[in-house]
Order: sequence, then C-alpha cells, then structure tokens
Amino acid sequence: DVLAKADRQLIELSKEQSIESYGTRELSKLLVGDDNVDPVTGIFTRSGFNQAVRTAFLPAMNEEISLSIVQIMLSGIDELSDTYGVAEHDEVVLGTTMLLHKHFEPMGGVVCRLADAIFAVVLPRVDRRAASRTADECCTEFDRALRVWVPDVVGSQDLIRASIGIASLDNDSRAIFSTPDLLVTAAGRAVQAAKASGGSTVRAFIPRKKAA
Repeated sequence: DVLAKADRQLIELSKEQSIESYGTRELSKLLVGDDNVDPVTGIFTRSGFNQAVRTAFLPAMNEEISLSIVQIMLSGIDELSDTYGVAEHDEVVLGTTMLLHKHFEPMGGVVCRLADAIFAVVLPRVDRRAASRTADECCTEFDRALRVWVPDVVGSQDLIRASIGIASLDNDSRAIFSTPDLLVTAAGRAVQAAKASGGSTVRAFIPRKKAA
C-alpha cells in the first residue's frame, strides 16, 4: 500500500515536472552514487546537498551572482507516524518532495532531503526576494495540500507545520558568507526562527548593515 502511494505521487510529480531543470540535470551527473540519493524520495541526501552547495558557491562568489539556500523543517511528523502510522508519514514526505519540485525546480533549484523531516533547496542565481516569494507560495500550498495527502488525519494543519528559512549570498552578504558552511548555517538559523514563531511561516536571514 505504501509503495502504491509512493508510485502514485511520483507519477504525479513526473507529469507536473516533465522538463527537468538544467541545473538539476548537471548536478545529477556529478552526484552519482547511492550515498547521494534518498531511497524514499529519490532526491539528493545531505551529502548530495553539501556537494551541490559547494559546486554553486564558488561561481556565485567569483562572478558576484546570487545564490540562495532554502531549508524546510516539518514539525509534527514523528507524532503523525506514532499516531497514524508510517503510511501517512510517507505520504507527507513524498507530498512535500513533490511540492518543492513544483515550486523551486522551474527556478533551477536542486531539492534535497537532509534528514527525516528536513529538506533543502539550492538555488543558484536566485536572490533573496525571489526565493522568499516562492517560499511563501510553497508554505501556503503546503497547508492546503495536507488535507489531500492525509485526509484521514484529524486536524492535520495543526499537527504538521512547515517552517521555511532562507539565506542568500548577494552583494549585501558577500563579506559575511565567506564559506559555503556559513551560508548553510544562516539558513538553518532562519528555519529555526520560523519554527520558534509557531511554524507555517517563512523567515529570511538578513545581514545587519554596518553603521555609517
């Protein structure tokens, strides 16, 4: 039953995303190997994410172009699994994967799964404003989609929340984010801030301007 649901969602994903982004295709060539691919969703794991960030960071820094990192944290996923079972858990995970592809892949985003309830998107040549706008749209659709993914879960929107954090390498932050790790850490802090505010929201790391 779980495999059937997974197949159905992946088929829906393939229909919606028939043309894979150039960035994803190119990175797929680099990230060959089972260690880089999540067996449940088929997207890149944390090791694949780390390599994708490193690959995108150097040209973004040298050519002074934007690079955004979006992190997504799902709250309540463990409680969902404990109460309703693994099938509902996997429905939400696969649905989230599909939703992230739908919103971010047309922008050239590379979607990854860092942990059971944590996803990330690497967005070369995308600035903070564009990333935030798309993240807001994704967050809004997530709340609506939960009713479709797990219709038997009572109060799914209260139980499961998506918190989204963003950090961008741009002209305002280039001096701060001197390494890929600093950019990823900032995105992690932003998603924690979104979660602390109650979830179902988006927060972006905005560097403080130096006093004149």
